[in-house]
Amino acid sequence: MTLKNCMQDSSMQTLEPNSTNERRVTERFALRPDVSRVVVHNDGELMEGHVYNLSATGIRLELDEALAVGKQVEVDFFFAGILKAIHFTGVVTRVFDEIDDPGPRRMGIEIQNFASDTDELRMSALIESASLGQLR
Repeated sequence: MTLKNCMQDSSMQTLEPNSTNERRVTERFALRPDVSRVVVHNDGELMEGHVYNLSATGIRLELDEALAVGKQVEVDFFFAGILKAIHFTGVVTRVFDEIDDPGPRRMGIEIQNFASDTDELRMSALIESASLGQLR
């Protein structure tokens, strides 16, 4: 599978930050869940899941169990075509309502810090590729 096949919609533009429905100021890119994997370190427990979209400031992911809003976690993000995980710490900012979204829990994590400059550069390169339409 090529990286071009990994994105669902690389043109998904978020609403303006002043919108009543949307607070994001960076462009998001939807991922097919079968081309990403995420491992969240939660108080010594490793929780595996998938990333549904990403931006320069955060990710929307799915895990079997919800994390508490405000919880700080370490994240290892794996993407098709990238040999090493991108490591960062983040804070859970949203958990989608179980009534509206049954099954595994989807949530948003805001990226706080990358583990290294290399991890940040690799994420930036991935975002840039998506913005240029190269990950469809």
